[in-house]
Amino acid sequence: MKYLHPLLILTLFLVLQTDCTVSDESRELELDNAQPLIKNVVLISIDALRPDHLGTYGYLRETSPNIDKLAKTSWVFEAAYAPIPRTGPSVASMLTGMFTQRIRRWSVPDEMDTVAELLAEQGWTTVAAVDNANLSEELGYGQGFQVYRETWEEKDNEIDRTHLITETAVEHLENFAETNERFFMWLHYVNPHGPYSPPETFAAEFMNDAYFDDTVRLPQTSGYIGGIRPGVYVKGEHRLAYYIAQYDGEVAFTDNEIGKVLSVLKNRVALDNTLIIITSDHGEGLGEGNVYFKHGPTISEPHVRVPLIVSAANKEPTPKRITTPVGLIDITPTILEMVGIQDPRFDSDRAAYPLAGQSLESTHRGEIPNHRPYIFFASRRYWGIRSGDWKLISRTGDSNKSRESRFQLYNLASDPEESFNLYADEPARANELLQLLRSRRSIQRTATRDSSERYDTLSKEALDNLRTLGYIQ
Repeated sequence: MKYLHPLLILTLFLVLQTDCTVSDESRELELDNAQPLIKNVVLISIDALRPDHLGTYGYLRETSPNIDKLAKTSWVFEAAYAPIPRTGPSVASMLTGMFTQRIRRWSVPDEMDTVAELLAEQGWTTVAAVDNANLSEELGYGQGFQVYRETWEEKDNEIDRTHLITETAVEHLENFAETNERFFMWLHYVNPHGPYSPPETFAAEFMNDAYFDDTVRLPQTSGYIGGIRPGVYVKGEHRLAYYIAQYDGEVAFTDNEIGKVLSVLKNRVALDNTLIIITSDHGEGLGEGNVYFKHGPTISEPHVRVPLIVSAANKEPTPKRITTPVGLIDITPTILEMVGIQDPRFDSDRAAYPLAGQSLESTHRGEIPNHRPYIFFASRRYWGIRSGDWKLISRTGDSNKSRESRFQLYNLASDPEESFNLYADEPARANELLQLLRSRRSIQRTATRDSSERYDTLSKEALDNLRTLGYIQ
């Protein structure tokens, strides 16, 4: 065997060394690509916000330019639902990814992990700033947050509290931009929850515009049926259009505050590895079904349908409009999947965790191919299910009434305003959905005591906040 020339040997060595280096770099790149790209999460929930009062959902008034701009490069869910049209249990379900076991439970049980707890355990810095004392730390909503700012403890005025939420966000985002640490931030704006009282500029913005119809007048009433209840009523003002204009002013004011947060995110934080979610805890009745300026007595579309906008620039650069029904309980499993945290409640056999949400991650390439086929929602007197275009509502405690009055079946594709009850006309479909609904109800537990006891441990400031929002007298 002939010996190789020393120069050739050196050449071969350098080539092999270079190949190894490239190979090592390639392996490192593959490992990096295999890691989750999302490292920051910002969750913004807006109390009592209806999707149909946002431009991205077709509203004609310019109430939401900042949210609409974000939506242009986001996944916009057309049929997202709150599990319960009340703040406490709905937000508890959103933060845990689990449909609440008790419809009247207004707390996060100690035994349930929140998304903040799961992220904090893995090294994320967790910050929250909230308005609405139903979300008090004493009730469990602060579980997992290293910073939990309850704005009602500092300011009496809703406008001031709104600014505090934004200031908290901006301050911490600026800090995160410097430290480059992973963070989870949750902001809960109480606007546009009643009473509707936006700042003066926003209060005047939609008064007497092209969409202001002052022909409908409402009486004062003792409750929310048929008119204006105390706490919402403005002396001498009976025009429905006035209250809707003020509601829209609240939406515009909140959008303006969110715009400040989004601006800092855009200019100071790496958006290509940041997940932004904008949603609401429930909707608001603005006269549909004769329910005015209230949420929760029914589970009609204005009360349970919510906006859901998911922005993840590194997942999908083009917008998607998702029509498949989804729920707020899907937010936590979506966050966990995007940041690379596995949780058996959301990754295991669905039969083992029937109350759990399901990740929406698959939507970045189109419609949800393997998502659950049913969405459930409930209130004290109603249970509902949506499957495709069909929605069934069951009223509880009315066994002496006819089946047609106890059950309502709607095709939302042809009847989005739920005007025509098809229960008697579609018996096979109605029965199928009713059996599914009863199956879900069978795994729920009924509250054993009145939910008013949830406020026993709250501070005077928290009780004053709840009194202003109309939860207590």
